Amino acid sequence: MTSLIIILVRYLVESTQFLILLEFLCPQYIPIIESETQKSRIEYTTTTLSDDLTKILLKKASDIFNKEYTAYNNHESRKGKTYIGVESNGTRYSALSMSAGEQKVFLLLETIFKADKYSLILIDEIDLLLHNLALNKLLKIVAERASKKNLQIMFTTHRESIVELSELINIRHIVTKSEKTYCFNETKPDAIHRLTGKQEKTIEIFVEDDLATAILDKKEISWEQDSHNYLSRIIERLDYDKSVGYTKIIDLVSTHCQDQWQCYISEVYTWLEEKVTEVRE
Repeated sequence: MTSLIIILVRYLVESTQFLILLEFLCPQYIPIIESETQKSRIEYTTTTLSDDLTKILLKKASDIFNKEYTAYNNHESRKGKTYIGVESNGTRYSALSMSAGEQKVFLLLETIFKADKYSLILIDEIDLLLHNLALNKLLKIVAERASKKNLQIMFTTHRESIVELSELINIRHIVTKSEKTYCFNETKPDAIHRLTGKQEKTIEIFVEDDLATAILDKKEISWEQDSHNYLSRIIERLDYDKSVGYTKIIDLVSTHCQDQWQCYISEVYTWLEEKVTEVRE
């Protein structure tokens, strides 16, 4: 049984007269050095590209890999073969030395940003060779471009973390059983179970105050063993200024948990009363 998630980014846009479809067959993402047959030293001439598209590619790739690319080059060998190349941190290198992930991202970006309006682009296993952070950044760029140019970009992936981007993309879950293939509109917990072997259980949490809502929004629910650090950790996680953080938390606790609050402050209250009495005398 095969299980994968297929992603549909945006929709086809039909004009009043006709529907334009351009299919781009994205190349296999095998490092070029592995498909190179020449055994001797490869010599080539280099041309640095500087058009508007190149500037976009450099900026987007820099964002994806958190690494500054300063040049995008075209290399041509004596035998007429061409290779892409880049420059980063003063080092210039061609696709023969680029990582497979770098090659993939630059070729994908070039395909997507060259595509005409209303194009259809098909990509197999977009997540291959990319770690989660780079993949998420790439998908956000792809979704933004698809929206701007009315593109339909369809790709497959086995990366279950993709469901976290459901606001940007439309997810279809594909399951093959025996001789039949089924397509589901939503990715249910059982779909993730087939991909990861883990059964996710949904939990509904109901809250009644701003503090609890803020903690859930931060997705930082934790157990603090040291009671002395309990309030400090909450203030830190919520990015509250310490000068007002205690006041906000105390107001909420004293309002919604009066009985527990009285118990919590009883010793301090008794101590203060004694001090007040001493001062008055």
